[in-house]
Amino acid sequence: MPQTTLKKIISDGQLGVDRAALDVARAFGLSWGGWCTKGCPAVNGVTDERLHLKQTKNASAPQRNIQNVEESDATLVLSMGCSSENSEHIRAISLKVGKPCKKVDLNRMPDSSGVAEWLSTNNLETLNIFGPDGASVPEAYKKSRDFLTKVIAG
Repeated sequence: MPQTTLKKIISDGQLGVDRAALDVARAFGLSWGGWCTKGCPAVNGVTDERLHLKQTKNASAPQRNIQNVEESDATLVLSMGCSSENSEHIRAISLKVGKPCKKVDLNRMPDSSGVAEWLSTNNLETLNIFGPDGASVPEAYKKSRDFLTKVIAG
């Protein structure tokens, strides 16, 4: 498996995929952070200050998504089956600003080496990671944490 060039992971810190991404970054000694909506509420109403999230000027979810896409080299969308409207919105933002976007369905048992190779081939250092929250997909945190650990650890 190729060695990734990854130095930072960003997300909006929601419980589920986004929180798992930040936790994996912390576990591997990468930088982490991102943008959240004003007030920084996660689905459960709380966001940990240790996540290094900056707040948008308003409570608009689309604004935090735009900021995270713009501040990254690329976006990785992790799904658990069919795409959501939010996932398609993230992909559209990425295309609009000319940033690579890769979607991986974790329900299809993907090979983590494909993502590691994508990161390495494109010299991606800052990765925005987006996916379902833990309220809508309870297994989102564990599946994405396990997958991202394989991507980074090799």
